[in-house]
Amino acid sequence: MKKNTLVVNFIIMRMNLLKKIIHYRLDKNFLNRYTMAGLKAAAGRQRYIRVENPPPGVAANHEIVILIHGLLHRGMVMNSFASFLAKQGYTAVIYDYPTTKYDFFRHAEDFRIFLNRIAEQFPGYKINLVTHSMGGILVRIALSPEKKHPPRERFNRIVMLAPPHRGSESARRIMEICPGAANHLVKPLRGLSDDVNSPIHDLPWPENYEIGVIAGSYDRHVTIDSAKVPNARDFIVLPCGHSFMMFNQEVHRQTLAFIQNGSFTAEPRNP
Repeated sequence: MKKNTLVVNFIIMRMNLLKKIIHYRLDKNFLNRYTMAGLKAAAGRQRYIRVENPPPGVAANHEIVILIHGLLHRGMVMNSFASFLAKQGYTAVIYDYPTTKYDFFRHAEDFRIFLNRIAEQFPGYKINLVTHSMGGILVRIALSPEKKHPPRERFNRIVMLAPPHRGSESARRIMEICPGAANHLVKPLRGLSDDVNSPIHDLPWPENYEIGVIAGSYDRHVTIDSAKVPNARDFIVLPCGHSFMMFNQEVHRQTLAFIQNGSFTAEPRNP
């Protein structure tokens, strides 16, 4: 009986993966030369930071969009998103970091240093930030008032995709099942838990920034309530899951709308 159950679960997992490959066009958006370069860098324990400029014939608007991935991902998952934004005239910068290696405080400090460096390299450019999952937590810490970061006037807008601002039930459950392994293998996991004692509940909120949040109605890791940001400029829920929402074309469209206008469009299209 157990063997039959395992076989059925395996078949369901394979079918779900196939659906995601088709739905998000992972064969086109993920399996490309940029991703292969990212895989090679990750295998060699190198950083993968990619800058994509607007293609020929597209007018540059002198704005940067920095894309920050989430836990258990690497920067290469943001390739298709960066290409989409570059085609709209933005200089797209993918920030890569080894998510499991340190807690999110250390990752946030590394990102703050990177952010200052980008601001120096592109003087006069407005900075936009697009984060996925834990990437939003890094921004939340890096832009806290007591940190040294680029001044508020250098920033345009921030879009956060499924940020676990109030923690994740999935992270808590993993910590309950195997706390030792989680602490050693995925070091940010304890901080991302929705447990009442989790440090995520005490993090500062960025002040006076225009923030838009996109949550997924099928997200099994970050609830809609956990994704909300106090005094956010706009908030929208799209019919998508968590891990691959950065490939979702409607997520791309809504992100662009917020960066350009400070609000999401009223009627989301079917992704």
